[in-house]
Amino acid sequence: MEAHGGRILLDEGPGEYGGFGPGLRVALVLPAAE
Repeated sequence: MEAHGGRILLDEGPGEYGGFGPGLRVALVLPAAE
């Protein structure tokens, strides 16, 4: 997991994050990032 100025990126291999599907990619942009 990487955090960049309020943006959280989850880019993990198969099953790396909570056992969800292979190559899960989640990008969360927090409203207060600025």
